[in-house]
Amino acid sequence: MKKTTAGLTGLVVLAAAYTGASWYTGKRIEAKLADTVAQLNIQLRQPDLEPLYAQIETVAYSRGLFSSEARYALVRQVPAQEGVPAEPPVRIGFVNKIAHGPLAPAAIARGNFAPGLAHIDTELENDETTAELFALTKGRPFLSGSTRVTFSGGSDTRWALAPIDTEKNGARVEFSGATLNAKMDADLIAIDGTGEMARVAITDVEGQSAVISDLKMAAKTTPGRHKLGVGDSSVTVASMEIKTPETPAVKLESLSMKAVAGEEGEAVFGTVEYGVGKILVQDKDFGSVTTAVRVAGLPGQTAKRLQEEYKAFIELVAKGDDADAAALDAAQQKLLVSANEILAAKPSFSIDPVLWKTPQGESRFDLKLAMQAPKQPITSAVTPRQLLEAVASLDASVSISQAMATGVTAAVLETQGLDAASAQREAQKQVGTLAGMAAMMQMGVLENGNLVSRMRYADGTIDLNGKQTPIEGYLEMLGPEADQPLSFEPALADGEDELGSLDPERIAGILEQNGYTVETTQDDVGDPLIVVTAGPGGALAGDTLVEFYGCESADSCQDMLIKTVFDTEPPVPLLALNDWNANNRWTRAYQTPEGETILEMDVNAQGGLGAEALESMLFGFMGLSGEFAELIGATP
Repeated sequence: MKKTTAGLTGLVVLAAAYTGASWYTGKRIEAKLADTVAQLNIQLRQPDLEPLYAQIETVAYSRGLFSSEARYALVRQVPAQEGVPAEPPVRIGFVNKIAHGPLAPAAIARGNFAPGLAHIDTELENDETTAELFALTKGRPFLSGSTRVTFSGGSDTRWALAPIDTEKNGARVEFSGATLNAKMDADLIAIDGTGEMARVAITDVEGQSAVISDLKMAAKTTPGRHKLGVGDSSVTVASMEIKTPETPAVKLESLSMKAVAGEEGEAVFGTVEYGVGKILVQDKDFGSVTTAVRVAGLPGQTAKRLQEEYKAFIELVAKGDDADAAALDAAQQKLLVSANEILAAKPSFSIDPVLWKTPQGESRFDLKLAMQAPKQPITSAVTPRQLLEAVASLDASVSISQAMATGVTAAVLETQGLDAASAQREAQKQVGTLAGMAAMMQMGVLENGNLVSRMRYADGTIDLNGKQTPIEGYLEMLGPEADQPLSFEPALADGEDELGSLDPERIAGILEQNGYTVETTQDDVGDPLIVVTAGPGGALAGDTLVEFYGCESADSCQDMLIKTVFDTEPPVPLLALNDWNANNRWTRAYQTPEGETILEMDVNAQGGLGAEALESMLFGFMGLSGEFAELIGATP
């Protein structure tokens, strides 16, 4: 009887202890999940993710002794912008079913017998927003997963995306499904994970299609001596193919990315390698491309502190108008102190190299940059002179194989309809002309069939293909602005319009309003083209054209090239052209093998361009074109 009583008492004590432990772990996991949501929202406010306008909200949390249920929503809310009203919020719900206790039944059912904080099953919620998606997956959650949380705060996660194969109104989506498995520590530094997707193919109603095959991801990192993750990660894709009815089919094979982070003594380094094994355009071989980018010599302790300070700074920025101005300024000053410490450690950056190989040859670009602390510490009011002082040395070189350039150009021309022989002749002509122009303008030299250009900067001197120029000469061109704080926003006059792109019709109208006769047409590839046939004083000395590039539509282009073509006979002396280029920083002049002399200037609207600045550039070029015509003796 005593033994039975003792046994029952032991069972009661054990049950009470287990119940208490389960209640305690349930309370801990609730706090852990709240912290995880807060950290995820900080990541969603990072500059590269902020345009998603997404945040995670806790909808409900119901905690019991042995299990709990948490509901979250991923909310996308696009705010009002420039007179455009805010979009209605889009909410996607998730349900977490949490089994807590040292030995959660759901974990045991999956073979996890080690004590843990909780086992969480997560599924996409079937609601109004996701109902159509559930129909496509035949009632299965498109996104589901399970996570085991350890007492140390680490996790073992297995996620899955359900397959989809659907067709509607001529559009089709084929998705094989995907998996993601990862083990992580509480600080998200030690990571061991893999992910796979066999295939996704999307075709729209207009016949445009994209196919990605055999995507694989892997990551394995451990905490280094400075508690930064060291190790490697990779992404590979067997092939990616894009087809449209209007353009040649493009297929990329053997795509890869590999990132390595490591330690060298007290410093840390990082290397990222990219590669495309084969580029096919309309089944024509455009070769392979590889590159490696490396940052080295970063003081590990400072890099870790900078990482934490940047995280704190982003948290403040995310508060918007509610952020404390003094705290924001203090956080910015901390970032600048750490940045100056990193410069003092003399880190380096290199691209080694960008290498493009085709059956006809190879071309490459190499860059090595060594940094140093400037004479005065970098502040928020950094000047161009300080930025140059932070560069200890820079070595850059580019080598373009003429045979390769000719082959690539010929292949492009063939995709546009030319026969092979005609494409080869035209390619040789174009590449020869460009190489000759580059050599004439001292932008490069011809070496063994390659156009080579080298630049080195060190000790206050720039050496471009053997021609040395003190850096002070370039700073003098900036005038007082060399020692003025840089502004990273375009400065506009009061009431001046800012242009985000270039509208050919608007530019033609500006010219016409100022006495120019123009004709708006299209170039050979369908982009807008303005032909200026006469000026306020009558006929012009040459043919002036305004060409547009990067056009998203007929009224929105990113770049334009203004040029005047002079038919000069006999040819203009090269000395005169070189003298013009040396003394006129905004335009460039050169001569073609056919005897034409060309003056041109680029205008770019990326990042914004003031309307007055655009007009100044337009008429500034027209004035310089007239001066240049007088110099070379060109007449209407």
